[in-house]
Amino acid sequence: MLREAVDTLSESPARLEHARALVDLGAALRRANSRSEARVRLREGIELAHHCGATALVERANEELVATGARPRKILLTGLDSLTASERRIAQLAAEELSNREIAQALFVTVKTVEVHLSNVYRKLEIGSRRPTSLRPSTRGMQSPSLPADEAAASSLALARALRGQQRDRRSVRRRP
Repeated sequence: MLREAVDTLSESPARLEHARALVDLGAALRRANSRSEARVRLREGIELAHHCGATALVERANEELVATGARPRKILLTGLDSLTASERRIAQLAAEELSNREIAQALFVTVKTVEVHLSNVYRKLEIGSRRPTSLRPSTRGMQSPSLPADEAAASSLALARALRGQQRDRRSVRRRP
């Protein structure tokens, strides 16, 4: 019955239900002592549940995975979630159009520290360059931890756009004689 549910939901747009069915099937297979197949289904369920943002389901699946004798995978963070507090703080100031020197002075760190953190931000957010910041929406809402998901996503997009614009502006200034 669970196999049918997994097969049916695999073609359905109901991704969370598919993840739930995979985890349930994995748990049933573990109890039936089919540990290797259980691990496969549980890992698929964990990945899908993570993409859906279902942390409780991910935790439950990880517990089942540990019960099979496997180690749970470390979930890779992406986007703003992958930034450290320092990187986020520096990126926020960069998004507010402060120069690296101004950021360093505001945070009492060296310019090199700011450059290293911004390099990490660019890599983690997959930003190759900055685009003009005059077109970006406000990113001031990012400081609030209680943002709804849509506003947080918009803030993430705004930060990435702002960082892209500033990089381009800074490079054009350097090239002039």
